Amino acid sequence: MQYMGMVLVSQQICLCVLSEVESVLLYKNEKGSASIILTVSITVLLAFAVVGVDVGLITFERARLSNALDAAALAGAQELPGSTSEAIHVARSYLTANSITLSDATVIVDSDGKGLQIASTKTFNTIFGPLINRNSVSVSVESKVRVGSVSKVRSGIRPLVIESQVLGYGQLVDLKLNAADNYHGNFGAVGLGGTGALNYRNNLIYGYTGEIEIGDVIYTEPGNMASVINPLNNYLSSDASTFDNFERDSKRLWVVPIVNTLQVSGSSPVTVVGFAEFFIEEIGSQSGQTSIQGRFIKYSGGGIVDESAPDYGLYGMKLVP
Repeated sequence: MQYMGMVLVSQQICLCVLSEVESVLLYKNEKGSASIILTVSITVLLAFAVVGVDVGLITFERARLSNALDAAALAGAQELPGSTSEAIHVARSYLTANSITLSDATVIVDSDGKGLQIASTKTFNTIFGPLINRNSVSVSVESKVRVGSVSKVRSGIRPLVIESQVLGYGQLVDLKLNAADNYHGNFGAVGLGGTGALNYRNNLIYGYTGEIEIGDVIYTEPGNMASVINPLNNYLSSDASTFDNFERDSKRLWVVPIVNTLQVSGSSPVTVVGFAEFFIEEIGSQSGQTSIQGRFIKYSGGGIVDESAPDYGLYGMKLVP
């Protein structure tokens, strides 16, 4: 559609200029001179039209190639910084799906494992180029994506927080919501967008719909909140994902804020210092203790990237020049 629009514009320009030339010729009423002027004018206008059509075609093809490379780079970067080989494999799969020959493209992961670059050169045949001895044009395009720690999450955050610490990625952990060694009755629960059991329940099951960023102050929510366990288990029961086999849209993937401290009493302010990704395996209650079992993982998902933000395993992606 873009290309056809450019062709139509070129045609309209030619018609307008020809109309003006015709008016000038009629005004002068000099047949000999008019013939020469008309011939030269038509030649020039046709040359402009030819150039306009091919420039439009090249512009359209360049944009299409650029979009395909961006899509492939973003898809591949989702596997970073975990697996370099898988990132390259996914990016190449997207290139193939967009009819880009792999021999015409290079896919490289940055040395720090947090960036992916794709470059491709494609040759296009011109329509009117042969008239000026230009049968084809080569177009080169690059796409670069960087992966970095997330500084802001726009939605889906769960109202459970973790005190800043070194996380053991992939290790099974048990987040007890009412363990005896928790601080002052604050069991890692926070009020997001409000307080109370109903607000907490909705945020825990479906995720908070608002955004939170590093530096925001949120308030702890005292209490066990055990009444949410059954409805949460019912919600997760439809997702049979396991830690070794889950999709990116799994209900068991949770984003949780990391805060500066939980050594507070009652409903108290704590400061967000980062974000982590947690895979939920089991939720239950035993001997009066409500617990959530799962594993922290390194994961590239959504969010605003700030490569200077603390690294707690949740990453975002951004296209860079």
